[in-house]
Amino acid sequence: MGAFRDYGDISGQLVNWDKSSIYFGSSISPSRIGSLQSLVGKSLSLAGRATLIRSVITGSFVHSFMIYKWPSSLLSLINCKLRNFFWTGSCEETKLVRVAWDCCCRPYSYGGFGLKDLRLLNDSLLQIFTWKFITSDGFAFSFLRESSLLKEGIWLIGENSQRDFWLDNWLGVPILELLGIPDYLANHFWARVSDFIHEGKWVLDDSFQTRFSDLCFRIDRITIYSVVDSLVWANSRDGRVSCKTAYSQFLRDIPQVVWWRNVWSRFILPLAQL
Repeated sequence: MGAFRDYGDISGQLVNWDKSSIYFGSSISPSRIGSLQSLVGKSLSLAGRATLIRSVITGSFVHSFMIYKWPSSLLSLINCKLRNFFWTGSCEETKLVRVAWDCCCRPYSYGGFGLKDLRLLNDSLLQIFTWKFITSDGFAFSFLRESSLLKEGIWLIGENSQRDFWLDNWLGVPILELLGIPDYLANHFWARVSDFIHEGKWVLDDSFQTRFSDLCFRIDRITIYSVVDSLVWANSRDGRVSCKTAYSQFLRDIPQVVWWRNVWSRFILPLAQL
């Protein structure tokens, strides 16, 4: 009962002792579980096991992954079990294969099987959870303001923008970074974006335009909105973050393949695809 008492003290919630219980698992022997597992796995084709992993097994982790950072050793162990199940139909049975699990855990367009690496999935869902804090108007915004996650966001500029002209990411990359100015000189640069806007149009110094013509061309293409500044996810078309867009950022360095649409066509049976 001490566990319930500690939980109540830490969370601030009142524990109902009559309705609370701890489940330690069933009395099924490991051998019985192993035989059942093997029977279920081997009765499915490779395509069936891939669908089971994508739709059921991976989905069962989503809620927990959005809240907790799982230990990497535990995620590696589960990934190992999933890999064995995918290739052999059993979590314990191994098989010599020629395709690395990292390659299997890629979208179709990257030459994979559309499976998810649980380590990347955990990081992706935690980013979604954190992004909601960052973009909300609550107290957590100021706390997470300097988080590295803001590197994945870009500011949409309003006419009375309070963004820092030099340091904030409203152009795709902070201007100081574009100009190659070292960090120790950053304190000497300060201006609001609104200082360079007049009546809804960009107003840049002539000498600045002469020296940095390419940069000024990029700035001039930035749309000035009539609303307040808003932070959007840079790697999505609509500015919203989803599990797909958050996961895809971990695959930026992997080139896409051109043949994936031919292999994963909806006119080809899944059994033939795999």
